[in-house]
Amino acid sequence: MKSLCQFYVLICHHYLAVVGAIEELAQSSRTISLVQETFETNFFANVNIIKAVLPVMRQRKNGHIVMLTGISKVS
Repeated sequence: MKSLCQFYVLICHHYLAVVGAIEELAQSSRTISLVQETFETNFFANVNIIKAVLPVMRQRKNGHIVMLTGISKVS
């Protein structure tokens, strides 16, 4: 069966941040779950999406993957 997928460019931009002073976060019971959720969103979600489209791009020997990220500062 021929694949109908036509991926030329994959743009990944997931961004989630945990905000707070480290000593305040360390006292929070939700800190570990917040950090895990952040990694799931910012890193593993991108890895899973890339793993899904990469075989099609490799087979066609064509395609681009663009990773965008962000950083913020809270004063």
